[in-house]
Amino acid sequence: MIDFTSIKLYKDELLRDYQLENKLKIYEHLEVFQSVMLQMPTGTGKTRLFVSIVKDIHNLGIKDVFIKTMKEKLNQ
Repeated sequence: MIDFTSIKLYKDELLRDYQLENKLKIYEHLEVFQSVMLQMPTGTGKTRLFVSIVKDIHNLGIKDVFIKTMKEKLNQ
């Protein structure tokens, strides 16, 4: 289990305020739930937000991150 409390204080300077808010909400939910889905409109920086989260996980020393598409997840 990942301890997300240690990376909540990290502020990615490339994220906009609303992206940072969503990032922190994702971390809060991951402390309780096994998976989280976030919906953001086109052009609001979902990729940048995702890259920032992967960077945080990598900085925690976790090298294996498995990502599945929504289609694969729904088929399970």
